[in-house]
Amino acid sequence: MLRRKYLVGAMSVLTTLTIVGGQQADAAAAKSTKGNRAGYSSFSSCDTFLKYVRPVALDAVGPYGFNSNYGGPRTTVKKSSSPPNTAAPAAPEPVEEPASQDSAGGTSTTNVQEAGVDEGDLVETDGRIVYAVIGNLITVTDTETGKLLPPIQLANTQGDSQLILDNKRLAVVSNTFSNLGGESIVAVYDVTDPANLRRLHTTHLEGSVIATRSVGNRARLVVSTSFGQRVAQKFPDPGQINSQKDADKATEANKKIIRTAPASDWLPRKYVERADGSVSPLETALPCGQIGRPADPSGLGLTWVATVDLDLPNASPVVRGAAGVIATGGITYASPDTLYVTTQQYFRGGRPSNAKVTTEVHAFNMLVADGARWIASGRFTGTLLSQYSMSEYDGALRVATTRNDAGFGGTLESGVQNLMLDSANRTKLKVVSERWGLGTNERVYAVRFVGPIGYVVTFRQVDPLYVLD
Repeated sequence: MLRRKYLVGAMSVLTTLTIVGGQQADAAAAKSTKGNRAGYSSFSSCDTFLKYVRPVALDAVGPYGFNSNYGGPRTTVKKSSSPPNTAAPAAPEPVEEPASQDSAGGTSTTNVQEAGVDEGDLVETDGRIVYAVIGNLITVTDTETGKLLPPIQLANTQGDSQLILDNKRLAVVSNTFSNLGGESIVAVYDVTDPANLRRLHTTHLEGSVIATRSVGNRARLVVSTSFGQRVAQKFPDPGQINSQKDADKATEANKKIIRTAPASDWLPRKYVERADGSVSPLETALPCGQIGRPADPSGLGLTWVATVDLDLPNASPVVRGAAGVIATGGITYASPDTLYVTTQQYFRGGRPSNAKVTTEVHAFNMLVADGARWIASGRFTGTLLSQYSMSEYDGALRVATTRNDAGFGGTLESGVQNLMLDSANRTKLKVVSERWGLGTNERVYAVRFVGPIGYVVTFRQVDPLYVLD
């Protein structure tokens, strides 16, 4: 019989962390956190941006473009000065959801992890009108009359679109593919009259939305744009590379592109599709000065935050880039005040057997006027299961992770770590307490943080190997 072990932890934000039925983390464990940090700095100009990305890209490029494990898929993207036509799409990551909660008005709300933080969902309702994503259609249902109102027809998207309903505005976020590569489409509708929905504007962003969160009247989209998508690389036809000399020649051609590509060729772009059908020129979505970099390479691409204002009275486009980091984005979590985006350190040629698996986390303040601003970064041991592996409480970020420092076939161990702003460096998130030993040779299977208490389920799955004559 497969067994499950349920562990309940009290998540203290002090310098110790206790487990019900266990003991405090010892002094040796506390000392191990001293070197656990992540450096972060923003670029003062596009010149400093290029001085960073070019050497990293030169190290990663080969005869067929950027390494597919470092910067996204190897896809040929033709540069275009005009807005594209959409074609086939890209599916968003499925998100596990908790049970729904009831609102004071008697209408159940959609599922969210944190109170006050709306998440992109398949269904949104104001208590009477229900908007639901079904394929490339958004159905509109009046629950009082039972009538189906005229739906919204979407473009050819891949995967389910995400909805954010805020008062009289409905934002529809979709992923697709175009000659820009991976593309996100953000359409904002006026739903004052549900029987006659009015599209105010549509913004096309270069990159794929990996998470959508909304606080107050402003939505934040976490977008991932690979440099492999932006910088036009050369891809030899099959059969053209028959020797190392051919491979070196093709690699050098790609390196020449990297050495000469201006900053505008690396940055994500956007354009606006207006309600009257006209489109704006392509423009840079995020300037160099709003981009930062982690201490260690974390992927050859940009993970950035786009903000969508949903409370403006006019129909002017309100989608803009706010802040970003050079990294391949991963799991995202948001509290009412702060957005956390995790990244993984990249090891060229694979992770060495003696290298510790760590996760970097970047915190963005969501209360600033421009929608998002980087405030701190940190690093913790192990990897996360999902967004529910993170939780903010009383000034601390709590993370439940699994580590396997011995490499493939080594011993698994799970634990919980608390990170807080370093008093000596207010831009660094520092591990201040940790507790390991939650299931030897087991990994985190499910997590829920409720107030000061954390619930962690670990699980062991064994796959036998049978050898038959």
